[in-house]
Amino acid sequence: MILIDDLDRCLPETVIRVLENLKNHLTISRCVCVLALNARIVYQGISVKYGGAMVDGREYLEKFLNYSRTAVSSIRARSSAS
Repeated sequence: MILIDDLDRCLPETVIRVLENLKNHLTISRCVCVLALNARIVYQGISVKYGGAMVDGREYLEKFLNYSRTAVSSIRARSSAS
């Protein structure tokens, strides 16, 4: 298992480099990768990096993901409960 947290805090070039390297490792049998990130920030970074080529950040990221889940922030959950 590979766990990567805070990918959204990296520069767009670093995010793309990490995703491309992970893609190579995901072909290994029984290898699982978990990415913890703010998808909107990563989408924007990818779009900025490839801005001239009209690359959609969401589509680019979805090429690397088999499954995605959204977690509600604990701050948002607490304020909704009040």
